[in-house]
Amino acid sequence: MPGGDPLAAALAAGETPSPEMVAAAPTEGALKPVVALSLFAAFVVLLIVSSWATKYGSLYRLAPLNQSPEVLRARARDIITRVGYTDPVFDRAEGMIVHREYLNYLAAADKSPNRWDKLRDDNLAYRFWYRESPRSLDTSDGDVQPQTPPLDVSGMTSLDLDMDGHLHWFMHVPPQREPTAATPNNVDWSSVFREAGLDVSQFQRVASTWLPLLAYDERVAWDGADPLHPGQKLHIEAAAFRGRPTYFEMIYPWDRPTRQELQAESNSDRVFVISVIAVFLIALIGSALIARHNLRLGRGDIRGALRLGFFYFIMQLLFWLFEAHHSGSVADEFALLLSYLAFGTFAGFYLWLLYIALEPFLRRRWPHRIISWSRLLRGDFRDPLVGRDILIGAVSAGVVILSDVLTPPVLKWLGKSFELSINPGDILIGTHFFYRLTTQVTAGLFLSLIMFFLLLLLVVIFRREWIALIVLGILMTMFGTLVAGGSPILIPVNALSAFIYIFLLFRYGQLALAASLFFAHLWVFYPITSELRAWYATDFVIGALLCVAIAGFACYTSMAGQSIFSGKLLED
Repeated sequence: MPGGDPLAAALAAGETPSPEMVAAAPTEGALKPVVALSLFAAFVVLLIVSSWATKYGSLYRLAPLNQSPEVLRARARDIITRVGYTDPVFDRAEGMIVHREYLNYLAAADKSPNRWDKLRDDNLAYRFWYRESPRSLDTSDGDVQPQTPPLDVSGMTSLDLDMDGHLHWFMHVPPQREPTAATPNNVDWSSVFREAGLDVSQFQRVASTWLPLLAYDERVAWDGADPLHPGQKLHIEAAAFRGRPTYFEMIYPWDRPTRQELQAESNSDRVFVISVIAVFLIALIGSALIARHNLRLGRGDIRGALRLGFFYFIMQLLFWLFEAHHSGSVADEFALLLSYLAFGTFAGFYLWLLYIALEPFLRRRWPHRIISWSRLLRGDFRDPLVGRDILIGAVSAGVVILSDVLTPPVLKWLGKSFELSINPGDILIGTHFFYRLTTQVTAGLFLSLIMFFLLLLLVVIFRREWIALIVLGILMTMFGTLVAGGSPILIPVNALSAFIYIFLLFRYGQLALAASLFFAHLWVFYPITSELRAWYATDFVIGALLCVAIAGFACYTSMAGQSIFSGKLLED
């Protein structure tokens, strides 16, 4: 009938509406200007408050990050030269790591709410690692890390510095062949101690108990107190070959022989890993079987799936271009390109498979939940419904972020100990914008589609949508708690986040859910901070401006061209 709803008519007739019919459904999404502007302002305020609140429970806000990576890189090169190694360098890499053994030591020794305050007065939480090599650093087993590739090429050097530039660990690979007519020389260990900010005269020579990994002809050890951290006992091991240091390590009470002892995996970590693998395999195998069925019946939205998969493939290529370690070796660069092409193709195909499997069922069972998604996938960026759902997703993500970052100060105010937030993690504290952006997009796309896939699976099992939604919320709460370390005290916060995502899924659909997950992972992958002049804040400023720009454009489109100031107001 003229003026009717073809989408409703198709559903009433038991038919599956086409993707074009879903996108063209007569559903308006325009918001009143006051509502749209209020939502946008709410997102900005939530982001600002969250940035301020991270100072209470985020590691990068509590631990002093005094020097930038550029300064520490220059300091590392100076140390290597002063130790006596001036050979040409072909390749180098550096990064930041979290000294988790120290954090675990603090958590085990102190259960008070103020246990993390001592991080403000020391520089033991983070390490800057630097590596250089006379050959290209092999990245066939992944990106360059402190121990990857192995230290197995003569002339390789690796060291760790604290955030004030003091040496904590040093390793140099000696020659493979004995130098001709070489004679051992005495090593001036006082110079190495000075690079560590120590005075060798304040330490007592003791028997060496830690063996270096590489060859040596002199091995020594000392005990003493660390003047930079009063009250901490310090054991130092060192070794040399032909008069030049090849090994130096400062060993604190919390350090363990990691080459010899495997750190026990916690039950929560084990359950989380098993759960993630199970969900991954269920989604992969299940989507392959369902996609085959849909394609045989001609139900799949191949055009939309190709756009989605190709978009993600391009994101992976951007990651390879800007984030992968490029050594300059033609053979290594070609092998690296092939590995990223292979992974990008698989990830894009997996996304394509999920969409081909899921989208026809969404069109048949819940078409109103993918109207804005279908319009966006067809390039209708200015559609008011698209803008509305992205804006609502942004505001809900702001609530999720704020609830997470406010948890530590609330628990501290209640007299409870809390787990330190290590987001954005080890390597991510430096400048890795395209890594952050790629993982942010990954979270928004994959997690939203997998959530819908699990909902569909639970509906098939329980035959009632409301039961499936409750079970999905419980599963999401469990996953969130396991990610946070398995502490029961965090269950209410994770339950709130799960409720928000379930509500978005139920009320607004795929686009709002994907947008919310994308914006919420700003907190996971970026060092959110109100100290915008800090050296690590560059990526956050770029990411935050990008998110605010997306939310601002969504606010603009959601008003569908309505004037912000009404004519009545002007007439008055």
